[in-house]
Amino acid sequence: MRRVGTFEHPRVDLSGRVAVVTGGSGGMGLEACRALAEMGARVILGARHDKSREAACQAILKDHPTAAVEHAALDLADLASVRTFADEVLARIGDTRVHIFLQNAGLWPKKYARSAQGHEITFATNVLGHFALTRYLMPRLGPWETAPGTQEGAPQTTRVVVVTGDIYHQTDSCTPDFEWQGDPACVGSRPQRPTCGTPLETVRVPD
Repeated sequence: MRRVGTFEHPRVDLSGRVAVVTGGSGGMGLEACRALAEMGARVILGARHDKSREAACQAILKDHPTAAVEHAALDLADLASVRTFADEVLARIGDTRVHIFLQNAGLWPKKYARSAQGHEITFATNVLGHFALTRYLMPRLGPWETAPGTQEGAPQTTRVVVVTGDIYHQTDSCTPDFEWQGDPACVGSRPQRPTCGTPLETVRVPD
């Protein structure tokens, strides 16, 4: 068992498995990448800034010199960047499946802003970006042949994990107006609605 704070997780052998993590350059995303790499997975982390991505990989390799960890540029607020990241991931892994897809990245802006495609920035980052990335990676999500030594009956489909927060409790309603077309001055109180959309964008990977 490996202790992380007050939590212990079993040492699962993820050798030969591919994990894609968004927002993997810091915080919970970095720790998830570290744990996955320690258990033998090939980790591809996506984040916006070159220096933070490289620093994250170096931090993991410092603790686990043989870890298979790499990074690629990803700005979820820009759908062009999302497509480029997806194409890069698919090119790197070839015919291999994405076994673990951790949608960890998220945004809580202090100022009202819109994405390159004109969407409210919270909605673009937390919902649209991950939805588009899931669709682009779909050719490598889903079932695969059972690996040697895998427990009989164990699920052999991609595990898609969608990380969200509890700020949706603070909103008055979860309306279809996820992009918040109201007063930009209210932006500090309105990221709750896009967060309501985060669980709704979750897609079921076909069996």
